[in-house]
Amino acid sequence: MCAAEWRSTRQTAADSFRNAGGNVVDQEVVTDQNITSSRWPDDLPAFCARIVEQFAAPGKRPPTLNRGMNHGPFGEKI
Repeated sequence: MCAAEWRSTRQTAADSFRNAGGNVVDQEVVTDQNITSSRWPDDLPAFCARIVEQFAAPGKRPPTLNRGMNHGPFGEKI
């Protein structure tokens, strides 16, 4: 695949996302409610820092982490 094809593929994906009602923003990392995403592998340091912020924030832990030792990773009783 040449660079021109790669660029047009990325643009088509962004257009498809917009056409489906999504918003495309050109930022290293974006958090919308509880979904965090980034653009490229080069943005991984910023993405990881945001994930750490989210999990370290008080009251932001997934419920399964607060259930104790008698529940499995998906909240099932064991």
